[in-house]
Amino acid sequence: MLSEYTRGVELLWYKEKEEKEEERKKEGMEEQEEEKKGEEGEEEEEEKEEEKEGEKKRRDEEGRRRRKRGRRRKEKEEEEKN
Repeated sequence: MLSEYTRGVELLWYKEKEEKEEERKKEGMEEQEEEKKGEEGEEEEEEKEEEKEGEKKRRDEEGRRRRKRGRRRKEKEEEEKN
């Protein structure tokens, strides 16, 4: 009778141990997925920042060109008047 009881306790212990291991594996997988999402999110943010910087540089360059054209136009008009 004692051996049957100990056998039952052992089975319960192994079952609980397996369940804990499975739970740890699931948690590990979930953490990995979260890390991947976090890394992907960081990469996307970096790409967006780079795009913003590129867009800003492009706009700055266009503004310089416009101002330069405007100055040239004014100089030509002044020369024509004189």
